[in-house]
Amino acid sequence: MKVFLVQDVKGLGRKGELKEVPDGFARNFLFMKKLAVIPSDVQTKKIIEEKKVHQQEVNKTKVEIETKAKTLDGKKFVFICKADKNGHLYGSIGPKELAAEIGVDEKVISVSYKEIGEYALKLSFTSELKATVNVVIEKEK
Repeated sequence: MKVFLVQDVKGLGRKGELKEVPDGFARNFLFMKKLAVIPSDVQTKKIIEEKKVHQQEVNKTKVEIETKAKTLDGKKFVFICKADKNGHLYGSIGPKELAAEIGVDEKVISVSYKEIGEYALKLSFTSELKATVNVVIEKEK
C-alpha cells in the first residue's frame, strides 16, 4: 500500500515522502497514530505545498546564519574583568557571557576563559559554517 508520511517516521522516511508499506502496518500503526495518509490529489497537493514552505524556511534560516557568520568573522570583542596580579580572573567568562556580548546563541560557543589575554574564538554555527572572532580579556583598573 502506498502512503504519504505526514510526520517523520523513524526507520521509514521523512515527512512528505511517498512510501510503499505493508497493508497491516499502514492500517494498524501509521493511520492509527496519524503518521500517514492514503495519497489523494488534495492531500498530495497539501503535503507538497507544506514541504515547499518548510524548505523555504530552512533556506531563509541558512542564509541568515551565513550572513551573521560573515559579519562576525574577524571582529574583536573586549571584556574588562577583575583579576589578580598573576592575570587569573575572579570567576570566568563562559559561553553565556560570550554569547550575550557577541550576539549569538550560546550553543555555538564551547569554551570558557579564566585568564587575561587575547584569544581566537571559533564559533561553530553548523558543521560546515564556522567563524572566528577575537576575544580580548583585560584587567579592570
